[in-house]
Amino acid sequence: DLCYKNGRGVAKNMQKAIEWYEKARDAGYEDASKEIEEILLERKVAPFKKKYGFDPSVNNVRSMIKVGRNVLAVIYARNEWQSEYGNKANQISVKLVKDQGASKCYEIYSSWGAFYEGYFWTRNNVITSITWK
Repeated sequence: DLCYKNGRGVAKNMQKAIEWYEKARDAGYEDASKEIEEILLERKVAPFKKKYGFDPSVNNVRSMIKVGRNVLAVIYARNEWQSEYGNKANQISVKLVKDQGASKCYEIYSSWGAFYEGYFWTRNNVITSITWK
């Protein structure tokens, strides 16, 4: 329940929270299934957030791309996460626009095109600057 999920009055314990939500679901509480799904999703998201610094279920490209990041590794890892747990339509693509030796300019967009954002420059695959459209 919420006490175990949020650590209110007791130590935070997701497994116990799931057990209580399962009892609530079995007793007819309609929102219990949704709460269980949220806990299970957070379990999948947490290791990714710890490693890459953002929630992979977020579809806003700007929240993922930051100067100083190894961009292609982040995008590929996020796309793998989306393939396994999310919506394949929200995968992100990159296209090389200019190559000047160690510096490259990539165009970034989602596979639907709905989140087209602009360009980022990299040096040795690490973002040095971003231009949003």
